[in-house]
Amino acid sequence: MTDYPPGPIGAARRAVAAREQHPNGGRHTADTITDDALDELYARIETLEAVAAGNKRHVQFIVPDLENALARAEQAEAERDKACTAFNAKVMELEEAKEDRATLALIFDGFGRLLATSSRDWQPYPVDAWLYAVILGWDCEETVHDGSCTHGALEETAEMHGWDEATIAKARRYRAAVRGLTEPKEPAQ
Repeated sequence: MTDYPPGPIGAARRAVAAREQHPNGGRHTADTITDDALDELYARIETLEAVAAGNKRHVQFIVPDLENALARAEQAEAERDKACTAFNAKVMELEEAKEDRATLALIFDGFGRLLATSSRDWQPYPVDAWLYAVILGWDCEETVHDGSCTHGALEETAEMHGWDEATIAKARRYRAAVRGLTEPKEPAQ
């Protein structure tokens, strides 16, 4: 005898096999059906009706859960789409900021060349001294110092113009920002 899987598919296959082994395909006719076979048939009908009613109740019970899950999935998709749109907008903003940064770097680099190559003395006038402090810096910025390094120029300039410690710190902060724009970056590893 062949083993059939459990469940409705196995039951259908067993029924087909049983019909194939009996005359008339395993079907009774009105004159050949017995009371026991008829009772068995009614019992199977009642069982199938009970199973169908149970399945219907189960489906009615799970449909709201499925509808809620579908609604949550649709909401999650909408939120994902919103997040993707916001992310793409931020990417565009970053690209624009990169372009702006590159433009600013060129501007400050040009200002720096202008100040460095000018014959003008940038220290005597407060506004000129401030521009020089921010764009080129009065401090020595070399990593290796030699005889050409100038130390104490910012302090001298600050004393000349009456800049306090907060103003000196601000000048160094601004200079660091300009240097961050204009100096080549080490590639990320």
